[in-house]
Amino acid sequence: MKKSALLMAGACLITVALSGCGSSSGKSNDTAPSTNGTEARKQEQSVNNGNSDTTNEFPTSDLSGIVPWKAGGGTDNAMRPLASLAGDNLNQSIVINNMAGASGATGMAFVNDQASDGYTLLMTAEAPCLYDAMDTGDVTFADFEQVLLVGEEKVTVVVKADSKYQTFTDLIDAALAAPGTITLPVSGPAAMGNIVGSMMYAVTGATFANTPSEGDADAFAQLLGGQVDCVIGKASTIKSYYENGDIRILAVINDERVDMFPDAPAVTEEYPDFDKCLPFSSFYSVSVKKDTPQEVVDVLKDAFMAAYHTNEYQDFLANANILPLGYVGEEADNYINAWRKGVISAMHTAGAIEKSPAELGLEE
Repeated sequence: MKKSALLMAGACLITVALSGCGSSSGKSNDTAPSTNGTEARKQEQSVNNGNSDTTNEFPTSDLSGIVPWKAGGGTDNAMRPLASLAGDNLNQSIVINNMAGASGATGMAFVNDQASDGYTLLMTAEAPCLYDAMDTGDVTFADFEQVLLVGEEKVTVVVKADSKYQTFTDLIDAALAAPGTITLPVSGPAAMGNIVGSMMYAVTGATFANTPSEGDADAFAQLLGGQVDCVIGKASTIKSYYENGDIRILAVINDERVDMFPDAPAVTEEYPDFDKCLPFSSFYSVSVKKDTPQEVVDVLKDAFMAAYHTNEYQDFLANANILPLGYVGEEADNYINAWRKGVISAMHTAGAIEKSPAELGLEE
């Protein structure tokens, strides 16, 4: 019997639809930004030969925020208001550029190719945690310094409101009794459905029948239409279905309940061993290349942290069902490393990825 977490039609990674809409700064771009400004700054850096006065004047022109997804989804929505507020603190605009491709790897590689001057920011989600594990790209979070780990969306296992499965244990028991028959839509190898499916196998041994999906909207259409048994959904995705009473949340992939879904149990309540897969979420981060001057990084961190702490942005996070993190430095790195360890270990156990945690410098 093949394991559900690894059965995918096709080998390409999904292009996650996590992007955004309009910016209050009025500046946006859906194509790659010009590198003319970058080249000019490279020349200026060479002329000044690292003069600290030049660094201390940062920034002297607009910055570029690369969101490596198409416009219209979660990452862009989270980054645009934050970029506008941080830009005000920097007395410059942060112009958002959407650059989709290869599950975000295209945009990340672009930022890595720019000057290490702090003028080009990577504004992304959790996908880079898996690039090396899935051979998506050579550039990962290890090549970047976190300016701000903004917040996280908790991920849930849901069924239709009238489903016969009343609890997460009911679902797992049914999958164990009839391996590979309980249906779960998955849109690609790096999709939440495949990741959580891997976790369920790694912890419980349960296998599911992965069915093709074109994304969240299609997956929930299948669920409400009775074509599939369960769906893996992020907090923002399930919000309207939950409020309308269309779905039942069987478990939140977390070690405690969350206020936004008070009646939904944490997965560790029924399966404590899920703790080895945590922390887990869909998270949002702002980062720069690792060799950016520390003085520049500090300016950016101050600007973004001040923006993050405004009532305006905290209200946005609450309304978007994004739990605030506000991590920088070692705290941000520890969160990302723990995410990688839990997810990659589970996916390797399930056979969803070939590289072992040891090959990637992670302990099993």
